[in-house]
Amino acid sequence: SPNKQGSYLIEVFTDSEPTPVSVKIDFKDKDFLRTLLETTPSEPNGKNGYFVSNVIVKLIAETNTSETPTTYYKLDEGDYKVFIDPIVINDGIHTLKYYSKTKSLTEEEKSVTLKVDTKPPDITLNIKDLTYTYENTLSIKGELSESGDVYINGIKLNMLSPLSFEGIYALKDGQNFFHLVAIDVAGNRNEKLLTVVLDTTTPVLTVDSPKSNFEKFSNSVLVKGNVYPSNCFVLVNGKMIEVDANGNFDYKLIPSSNNNMLPVNLKAIYPLTDKSVEQKFIVFFEKDNTIKLQVGSKTISVFGETKTLDVEPFIDRTSGRTLVPVRFISEALGFEVSYNAKTKTVLLQKNNFKIELIVGSKFAIVNSVRKNLDVAPVIKDARTFVPLRFISEVMGYKVEWNAETKTITISP
Repeated sequence: SPNKQGSYLIEVFTDSEPTPVSVKIDFKDKDFLRTLLETTPSEPNGKNGYFVSNVIVKLIAETNTSETPTTYYKLDEGDYKVFIDPIVINDGIHTLKYYSKTKSLTEEEKSVTLKVDTKPPDITLNIKDLTYTYENTLSIKGELSESGDVYINGIKLNMLSPLSFEGIYALKDGQNFFHLVAIDVAGNRNEKLLTVVLDTTTPVLTVDSPKSNFEKFSNSVLVKGNVYPSNCFVLVNGKMIEVDANGNFDYKLIPSSNNNMLPVNLKAIYPLTDKSVEQKFIVFFEKDNTIKLQVGSKTISVFGETKTLDVEPFIDRTSGRTLVPVRFISEALGFEVSYNAKTKTVLLQKNNFKIELIVGSKFAIVNSVRKNLDVAPVIKDARTFVPLRFISEVMGYKVEWNAETKTITISP
């Protein structure tokens, strides 16, 4: 039984026949067929038998016959395929089965398990990378996307479950740094640097208006004051209002209801820590539906808000009637105003209600009905003036005249 294949010369003789008899014999190995598996990387390059990069597999068939072998493989639950090009194995735990075949020989199926994990574990935390807090103690909680170990500032945490962890830490004033490392079973690492700022600032809210409970307001409630720090959020009845760079705020609260008693709740929130402070008031609120103006004055109050006229109302000496600038008064009462310079006609319109007046004419057309005027509209200081009482009452408003103060009040 020669150890190696080849040609051997055998000589045979006996005591009675001492002359050797020679014979040449050729020995060869038993016919074989085998498949070699090569991987790149050649060995698992992670922990626990894992590859941490994609694996390239080559299958090499060998035989001592003159036949050409064909190699077959299947990955996991797939069908057998003829091996031609290298196989790329992606993430996961995969079973690769393979064998080779010639016309006369068929190799027994072989199997190999390949564990591939190229991705570091994802980390979900209960805090942001930069977190502000006013609490002296911090709980860092989180979850991993896959099983692994977690280290914070080099100290391994006891896992609450294969995926969840928690660490509790005392904080010092100012910045606190935490280096978090998560390592999965394959050895992939994910790192985060957390900065936690201990900030014990409490917002200071100074309210100038309302000054006290049961203060009276008309049409709108003035909410005015200052907040420190200036980057605080200020909410009035749950609505965020504008704060300038110095922390000042000036807001008009217009109630949606007609209730006489109105709550005014102010809240300042320091956004870095969510610390907040509140002040609450109850004020009297009365809706002003009037327009007030004075003969000889350009100041006018429209529903409680003071405005300035271009020209002042005046009293016509002949008729004793008060004339007012038509555009301002009409628009304040919700009418659209247009003027035809060619015909000197003023058209006032609100929905289907129309009023037509002609400069210099003592009649008006109200919804196609002719109405007489005590005094004709006039142009003065490049503005068209109309008799106040007629125009207001036709529009459905009451007009009161105070002779002492020469004040006119228009109300529904």
